[in-house]
Amino acid sequence: MIALLAFASALAGVVLADPAVDAPAPAFSGAAASGETISLAQFEGRTVILEWTNDGCPFVRKHYETGNMQLTQRAAQST
Repeated sequence: MIALLAFASALAGVVLADPAVDAPAPAFSGAAASGETISLAQFEGRTVILEWTNDGCPFVRKHYETGNMQLTQRAAQST
């Protein structure tokens, strides 16, 4: 229980931190939908948009079913 509280306290400091506007992003890597590991460094000098999704969310489903997200994605790719 103490370890969980310590972890939550440490995480709260990260979550509540102010964003660094107009500053380089910290090193970041994660898994793509394909399972491939992607690093932010791979996209140095380019605009990067990260999208988190929840297929069970009715708002997310609405935006995908109406084609709104696909239009947004295409618009972002053309910039």
